[in-house]
Amino acid sequence: MKASVSTLSHVKARAKAIKEREWFRPSWLSLFINSAHFVVVSRYKALLDHRHHIKGHTLDFGCGAKPYKDIFTTTQYVGLDIQMNPGHDHSQEQIDVFYDGKTIPFPDATFDSVFSSDVFEHVFELDGILDEIHRVMKPGAKILITVPFIYPEHEVPFDFGRYTQYGLKALFERHGFQVVTQKKLGTSVEVLHQLANYYIHNSMPRVIKLLGVPCVNISGWLLSKIFPTIDTLYLGHVVVAARS
Repeated sequence: MKASVSTLSHVKARAKAIKEREWFRPSWLSLFINSAHFVVVSRYKALLDHRHHIKGHTLDFGCGAKPYKDIFTTTQYVGLDIQMNPGHDHSQEQIDVFYDGKTIPFPDATFDSVFSSDVFEHVFELDGILDEIHRVMKPGAKILITVPFIYPEHEVPFDFGRYTQYGLKALFERHGFQVVTQKKLGTSVEVLHQLANYYIHNSMPRVIKLLGVPCVNISGWLLSKIFPTIDTLYLGHVVVAARS
């Protein structure tokens, strides 16, 4: 009996580890198990394509469990996150430094680069935080971010915004950055299938989820190769900006 319980616990732990890996480092398996497949794949590919901008002494702003740390080549990697966030559990995460949500506790011109993935939508006073990020970056340092556009509310009630390409560019330029690269993530066909999977995942019985999610993912993958995309309908953004 004890052996059976131990085996079941091991299987559950293994399944959880695979699910977490596929959320941040998706493989072919994501097509069959991940209800956010198109979001995580487009985000991960974008980070791989732009990871060369992150180097030297690096700040991971809103780091959580630092899921992307290993894709970068840095000399020092510091994870920063907010002290109190009832919408997000920090207990199993790898945070080096906590901050109060207003002031980043580092001296001026500390970092060679800054990375932040899907965090800006959770910052209510983003103008003030961009000033702080600018302050702790060295002149010429770069920041690499991803943010969602078409995405459900999450970590509620601490989900405050979605940004268009024009809004993001204006925000960075207003706070002393020059946008180096800005790219939309995901095709409009992928958006439609991603929305279908959100609905299935959040409203359907488990058996329908198990069957429906891979069917929608595979269909979206195939159809996105055939049908044209609409430039104004997309999943998110990747932005690289340099500190002036």
